[in-house]
Amino acid sequence: MNKPSDKISRCAFLAGGFLLWALAPFAHAQDTAPSNDDTILLNPFVVQTETDDAWVSSQAVSGTRTRTALANLPVSMQVFTDAFIKDLAADNLLDVVTFAAGVSQNVGQDTFNEDNTNFTLRGQPSFVPMRNGFRRLRLAGSQNIERVEIIKGPSSLLYGQLNPGGNVNYITKRPKLTGQFADVRLKAGSNEHYSSVLDFNSVIVPKKLAIRFVASYLEESKEGLDTFNAETLVNPSLTWWILPNTTLTVEYEEANRNRNNQQSTLPFHETLDITEVPWAGVDRTFTTGAPTDFYDTLMRVYTAEFVHVFNRHFTLRANYTEEVWSEKNLNNQTANGITGANLDRLNNRRGRYGERGSWDNWTQVELAHDITLGGVGVKTLVGLQREELQYRNLISTSTVAFPNTGWLLSDQSTWVVTTAERDDFTVNASSGSTSTNLTNSYYITNQLSFLEGRLRTLAGMRVDDFKVTAYNAGNGQTTSDDAEPARVPQVGILYKLADHLSIYATYSESFLPIFSTSRREDGSFYSPKPQTGEGMDLGIKGSVFDGKLDFTAAIYEVSNTNIVRFLPQVTIGNEVFAPTNQSGKETSKGFELDLRYKPSKSTQLIFSYGFTDAYVANDPQTLITYNGEQMRARDGNRLPYAPEHTAAVFLRQDFGAFGKLTKTYATLGANYQSEVETSDAYFVRNGELRKRWTIDARTVVSLGLGAEFKVADQRVNVSLNVKNLFDLDYLANIYRYAPGREFFLQLSTRF
Repeated sequence: MNKPSDKISRCAFLAGGFLLWALAPFAHAQDTAPSNDDTILLNPFVVQTETDDAWVSSQAVSGTRTRTALANLPVSMQVFTDAFIKDLAADNLLDVVTFAAGVSQNVGQDTFNEDNTNFTLRGQPSFVPMRNGFRRLRLAGSQNIERVEIIKGPSSLLYGQLNPGGNVNYITKRPKLTGQFADVRLKAGSNEHYSSVLDFNSVIVPKKLAIRFVASYLEESKEGLDTFNAETLVNPSLTWWILPNTTLTVEYEEANRNRNNQQSTLPFHETLDITEVPWAGVDRTFTTGAPTDFYDTLMRVYTAEFVHVFNRHFTLRANYTEEVWSEKNLNNQTANGITGANLDRLNNRRGRYGERGSWDNWTQVELAHDITLGGVGVKTLVGLQREELQYRNLISTSTVAFPNTGWLLSDQSTWVVTTAERDDFTVNASSGSTSTNLTNSYYITNQLSFLEGRLRTLAGMRVDDFKVTAYNAGNGQTTSDDAEPARVPQVGILYKLADHLSIYATYSESFLPIFSTSRREDGSFYSPKPQTGEGMDLGIKGSVFDGKLDFTAAIYEVSNTNIVRFLPQVTIGNEVFAPTNQSGKETSKGFELDLRYKPSKSTQLIFSYGFTDAYVANDPQTLITYNGEQMRARDGNRLPYAPEHTAAVFLRQDFGAFGKLTKTYATLGANYQSEVETSDAYFVRNGELRKRWTIDARTVVSLGLGAEFKVADQRVNVSLNVKNLFDLDYLANIYRYAPGREFFLQLSTRF
């Protein structure tokens, strides 16, 4: 990818202004919502966002896959609304989810590309959030997100293949018949940041056809680095009301992220805390990358969804979704491992080129039933799903080694950049390898309500019959494994102590198949068994002080077993590879509190706190030798990137009119995370038993100031947001520093 000229970049930034002008006549068209004479039964698979009270939502769909009041769910769950996401000035999904208790940033699977879907839930890694109920890889911006729903604890009953910590499901913006509008946002800020967002909804045929179009463009360069990042999003969708109670929605999304000269990882050694080593230049701007390096990511989604409401008791939904993730990566970098007698030298430079991706599709049919019999409310959901996930290693290349002796970290004159172009690389024989996971799923959930709704139960069962097939292009071998079907139950009960106060308990299980074929230490191939998990919650939730305070508090225990472990590299003949095995158990225990407080129309507050004791309960196969005896290296150790304490607060205060400003307000946010381990294993160094260094605790503060004014009767909002207000210098993970203080000025309006 090449960086466009400043002129072209600014034109892209101003495109939002042009679209604002062009679409204004449509946005001011007459509201064509159905009249009161139309008999339309509500779609139970959709949340009525009109009932949201700013940051507070009383409903969710992710907990049961049908619209259910949060107060009636025996599940620990949090919802972040569109209003909160906008006030937060969030750029991506990760910005939002870390305001929930027990959620923190993780290293992720896509370290070089700054994967913004990498977070942990309850100390367990969760790399794959859901987009409208189907997995989303690598790249999830905030521009087309309507709401984010976080389910705590194992959620495989409804969503299949997941880690046991929980699930994040975000809902995208779709067409509405209830109004026409065009939202436009223009943003500029630190690191040469320029972005624009358009969200346009229009009724094409009254009571019949509506479209929604979300598009965004972003570009930025990192301070002190000759890097360039561009992100684009196009997300059109169309809904046809075939009949008042029958709809067909089709949707397309394309998201691109192109990094030119992407930043490399930081130097690393198990015994050295990089923040305490006084090497000039090893800071936020450090990189060993070359100007020709790039990392391009493409995401595409195709969706067709049909919903028919037969009557108030039965609703049918059929969905087909296809998602493509592909990436191309060229990097010329110095290996980040620190070596040398004085531990001050990086390994020799190397170059690599690769193309890979995942081609996934889902076909799903669900029937929802809602009836009351003899004073007992009965809600049932029956679902069938076929899922095919295929990972493709399109091109991998042999490493190009450069004739130098590495970089001396204490001497910047040795920091010589050398490069290799695409044609310099030799394509490996493994290029073209694939791994395909085909799953047929059957699930049923049932909700019962007794005693006029005071006692509620939730129960369900899911059966997944899956087959993993892998093709190794290097040796031409195809391996296939028909694994035993996975069966996961979930049960829960909720009792209302009062109209707005409930206690609940739930038990659920999870499973996570391993998509790729692995190798044993003897070189033979095998298909790993699915990881399995289980969890229990005991909690209380309520809405008190006349609805001004909503809260959920829970204690929990989550475990994960049959975990894939990567062993030290072995050499067989001319082949070097990292074998794996499966073993052990990881456990998380803790307490969580999430609350929303709105004492008046002018004040809103979100607060969360999580205590997480996440550790390796048992791992019999990861062994080291110490004092002449073998010992387990991981047993009892904290899980990596699982902070013991997390806390977050976000406050908005409206101050009313001031002069020609019709509205003024301020926001204040803070995220706290206690220190985290960077590894869960001991190692032996110079005869001593040691562990890796830890990343220090941190509190990151943000500030926002905003106002609203009129321009020719058009309301315009302007805001100034400061992220990392106190310019805290801290590591996001062992691979990179977090950004410093950043300023962003934003203009937005709705026609």
